[in-house]
Amino acid sequence: EAFPVFSKDSMKLYTTETETGFLNVIDTSNYKLVKKLSLGVHPLNPVLSPDGKRLYVPCLYSGAVAVIDTGNDLVVDKIKIDGQPSAVSADPGGKLIYVADRLNNNVLTVDAVTGTVVNKYAVGSAPTSLMLINDFLYVLNTHSNTLSVIDLKKGEEVKSIGIGLLPTMMAIDAAGKALYVVSEDASISVVDTATNERQKSIPIDSIPTDIVFVP
Repeated sequence: EAFPVFSKDSMKLYTTETETGFLNVIDTSNYKLVKKLSLGVHPLNPVLSPDGKRLYVPCLYSGAVAVIDTGNDLVVDKIKIDGQPSAVSADPGGKLIYVADRLNNNVLTVDAVTGTVVNKYAVGSAPTSLMLINDFLYVLNTHSNTLSVIDLKKGEEVKSIGIGLLPTMMAIDAAGKALYVVSEDASISVVDTATNERQKSIPIDSIPTDIVFVP
């Protein structure tokens, strides 16, 4: 798996090698590999900090989130998690990150500077994807077939939505009004983010593995 993420200025492309544990740094002017970084065991989807200066990569079987300085492309920290970090989302303010723990079925709120866990939310089984929209954190729970909705202002889960069989990935439209979730029952669920209700399920002809919204 590659999990591509562009730098904030789009001059670099980062891809993770899940099986080998490396992060590739690619120059987008010629699409040549310029650096490989060793991260940990089974790195997954990277997430950029809001200012683009840090790249956070959950390493599932290392129990850590690798922190990369994107200025010089070096690993500058590894935030230890007592579990299996499977996804990361960064708060727009840049001070917090949210980490899904697949082993303990939690989402942790972590101080991005100190690596200290400051809050914890119980969610469904095997959380695998996070999406932060305004003040709501959406958590896709693959083994319980649900989408948890956490109200960050209230500090609690406010809803659990049935979302298809073995949901894996999600994407948001450009306006932030509709969340699209792909599941292994060959469907795409559409969630209205204003009401946090599942509006419909769109059947497709194959089992989707990822989804990207193109405006």
